[in-house]
Amino acid sequence: MTKQELCQKAVDMLKMAYVPYSHFPVGAALECDDGTVYTGCNIENAGYTPTNCAERTAVFKAVSEGHRRFTRIAIAATTRKFCAPCGVCRQVLQEFAPDLEVILVNCDGETLELTLKELLPYSFDNSYLSQIAPVPITSLSHRSRMGQVAAEQMTNLLRGESAHSKNLEWELIVRGSG
Repeated sequence: MTKQELCQKAVDMLKMAYVPYSHFPVGAALECDDGTVYTGCNIENAGYTPTNCAERTAVFKAVSEGHRRFTRIAIAATTRKFCAPCGVCRQVLQEFAPDLEVILVNCDGETLELTLKELLPYSFDNSYLSQIAPVPITSLSHRSRMGQVAAEQMTNLLRGESAHSKNLEWELIVRGSG
């Protein structure tokens, strides 16, 4: 698929966006390493948090169909300024394609080509998860005591008892003095 064809697929998705709140449609076209293309648009929700961006829509569609390796993504918006992926989308893209080519398309059809590494130079990846240091035993007992006090307070509250007498002890433990 040519760059222009991929960009056109992203532009075509602008009309599919569900954006009753922001009125800011975004379209995306994600190319897999085998040439398959998945498209996406942003889908808003009145609760805002459940809103899904165009880039993640395309990624989730591809992953749900068994694709895990992507080569490039075109992202289109209806503004003159190029619309780059948000931080959450950058992290999701990084999970599957740290070397991804990103093509931004503005309303005039102009493009800006970047790499995901340029957009997210210090990404968090699975290599960090293998470097987790063990927690010292003293910290475990401290945390265990904090959990014990929290559980006691919650039990007292559920029984309708006042937790006031325990507040001082709780504050000492939270502040590390107990």
